[in-house]
Amino acid sequence: MALQISSADRSSTDPTDTDHNAPRLRTVRNEANAVLSRLSAKMATIDDGGRLVTLRDELNSLLSGLSESESSVENEELTPVGMGSLGKEILVRVLDFLSWNEILVGRVVCTTWRDTARHARPEVYIGGYTGIELVSRLTSLRSVLPMTQELEVYCTGIGEISSIRPVVGFKHLRSLGLTEVGLSGFHPYLFQMPTLEVLKTASNEHFEWDLEALSGLPRLKELRCYGNQRLTGSLRSLSSLRGNLTHVDLEGCVQVTGTLADIGDLCHTLVQLDLERCEQVTGTLNDLRGFKSLEAVSLEGSGVEADISKAGPGDFCAIKDVDVIMLQALTRRLDSTSNHFVLSSVTHLDLSEFEDEFDVDLGLVSF
Repeated sequence: MALQISSADRSSTDPTDTDHNAPRLRTVRNEANAVLSRLSAKMATIDDGGRLVTLRDELNSLLSGLSESESSVENEELTPVGMGSLGKEILVRVLDFLSWNEILVGRVVCTTWRDTARHARPEVYIGGYTGIELVSRLTSLRSVLPMTQELEVYCTGIGEISSIRPVVGFKHLRSLGLTEVGLSGFHPYLFQMPTLEVLKTASNEHFEWDLEALSGLPRLKELRCYGNQRLTGSLRSLSSLRGNLTHVDLEGCVQVTGTLADIGDLCHTLVQLDLERCEQVTGTLNDLRGFKSLEAVSLEGSGVEADISKAGPGDFCAIKDVDVIMLQALTRRLDSTSNHFVLSSVTHLDLSEFEDEFDVDLGLVSF
């Protein structure tokens, strides 16, 4: 696609503006011709040749220059401004606003677009292929879009897939999502991506791996696993990601073990913790007292006890989303001490889910 700049868009002071310069040049030329005609008539009656001849020659020279300028302006063609003239860095930024499908279409326009597409950083969503088709598609994308930073693979209902090894070829991948991809067994290559910051796996019932494998993802910030029933290991393994890990979601990962005390090393960075239905995870909410950045905790169905008896005024200071376990803990705290307790940062509180489970005097709790 070429971008055309019309003369109407140009300023009237632009020296190359054909709509404004051409009429002016014609006016000057006509006036100069009129002066030359009068001068020629005057020379016929006055015998003072030297000075008038010089003036006539100068006027002829001026007319010649005006004619050339006028012809040049009238015949001027606006130079198309192509996308290639934007420069690679700007063009890459333009491509970043397009979907990966649009980039694949655009790369066939010309060599510049094809070469630039290799530097684009799209979010790729791919699914609906059989195992062999998926591997082939990923291999192709790895070749034409090697700078891809976000990749979501979803393959609902297509059966088991033996491997998706081509994802390792995306050397700049920051986010990887695998939803119902049909993986079975352990796939170590998925934990050999040093640039990965977000790992999401959902409903991969036969995908077997252990939390210890996360040590191969040193930059991981978000671990989001839903219903990965064959995920094993202890919460203690998350300590290898201390300093980076902000989100841990292991909802429905029933084989995960450990206690909340095992993730104490994450106290400075952890923002969200979801251990719903992790029956083998134990401890008490007291173990999270020092987590100053923690905004959301979901522990329903886990083995964690609703106990905040040791919490002080500065604890749980960032909590925004209160779940049933936290509310139960508040109930017990208030029943035993009748002390006023402050959760000033809470922004989400839905009691409709819990109205029959317990009774709490919210008058003693500040939100």
